Amino acid sequence: IVRWAVADEGLDLTVDLPASIGSGGAAVEWTGSVSNETGSTYDFVRFDFVVTGPAGLEPDDLTVEYETTPDTWVPLPLADGTDPNTATGFYGPEAGFELPNGATNVTSFRVAANLDAPIGNYTADARLVQMDGTTPADAPLDTASDTTAVAVPDLTFDVPAQLGVGA
Repeated sequence: IVRWAVADEGLDLTVDLPASIGSGGAAVEWTGSVSNETGSTYDFVRFDFVVTGPAGLEPDDLTVEYETTPDTWVPLPLADGTDPNTATGFYGPEAGFELPNGATNVTSFRVAANLDAPIGNYTADARLVQMDGTTPADAPLDTASDTTAVAVPDLTFDVPAQLGVGA
């Protein structure tokens, strides 16, 4: 996990990806959080993110969802990024949500990689942005980054000790 404050001391954005995701495997859960100890309330913030992966990454290679209530998952759409091998998206209402002083918001996410997803390292760069027009999108309030690997899953086969020959 890499965290760094950009504009406002007292904001803490964290992205905590799983260590690895199996290609074609089940979705793996992870968390994202933001804490506000600035003394101010932010009225319209959201998380924008860019996923950068190996050559050939397409947005439909990954399925990302967030949990709204226990065991209720909602898809988080991904789109082509502006750079090659990137996918972009955002979490939260398009117009943003309120982040009061003293609040900590923790959200559960899960991600799955389909069988066509390129094998290798993926980095998610998240930005906490103000959506009320007072802060430009290229000047986020806080940023965080983490890396995971999409790997070929381990396969295990049970082979009988003796194999019969003929019938």
